[in-house]
Amino acid sequence: MKMTPDEIEAIFLQLDAEDQAAHIGASWVARASHRRAEKPEADLPLVIDPETETAFAVIEPIEDRLLRHAERSRSVGIEDEVLGGFLASELSSLGYSDVEEVEKLIAEAGVDWHFRTADERRVAAIAELLSLGMDPETARASFASLEVA
Repeated sequence: MKMTPDEIEAIFLQLDAEDQAAHIGASWVARASHRRAEKPEADLPLVIDPETETAFAVIEPIEDRLLRHAERSRSVGIEDEVLGGFLASELSSLGYSDVEEVEKLIAEAGVDWHFRTADERRVAAIAELLSLGMDPETARASFASLEVA
């Protein structure tokens, strides 16, 4: 049974924000990471021909390209702190070398920045430990000993 994002969000909004939501979020991140790790290489998308990508870059407005890059990066878990560097690198590969010009293009693209809170970082760290096979009780104890659980 497939659920829509709206259906999942409706369920999520019914959860206790402090404990249940964080636990569910950590579980989903860990399971998604595990699924990606198990995905056979044959199922992975083919690499786009660089010449084709360059041709599309010519006809696609730079703002759209940056927004698409941001969306794609976030969908695979890249954090906003790193995303800005990736966008600057992409602009550099397109021939934009002036730092001020790159900063202006990124700012004008309209990327909504979502820097994670300390609590969100903790959830992500626990999810990563769980995805690597750490026992849930051990992960809890690790963070409890740091007085951050």
